[in-house]
Amino acid sequence: AQEMGFEVKHQPTAWDGIVSSLLAKKIDMVYSGMSITPERLEKVDFSIPYWEINQALCVREDSDLNIIAALSGSKYTVGSQRGCTAAEWIEEHLVKTGILPKDNLKLYEGFSLAVKDW
Repeated sequence: AQEMGFEVKHQPTAWDGIVSSLLAKKIDMVYSGMSITPERLEKVDFSIPYWEINQALCVREDSDLNIIAALSGSKYTVGSQRGCTAAEWIEEHLVKTGILPKDNLKLYEGFSLAVKDW
């Protein structure tokens, strides 16, 4: 950016406020991993993706654990970053279907806060 003559000012923003901050012109761009969703495409423009990843719940190959069944009526708490596509998936497929009690979903403002709470 400096080579192009732009001044860069970093503005930390809560994840669930990034798109609204962009639309309100509080920030000019977002540089972070953000899933390109139809809902977001209606509001903002994305660059060509420079990295693509998938999200997954993982267990050992030889495990007979069914994660979805294990979470049903769960004593476990599932954590996710607020406003991200993982949180949306958990709410849609686990909480709304009754698999995971709503009180067992803990949303964080950022990944580092989730790790500190671990």
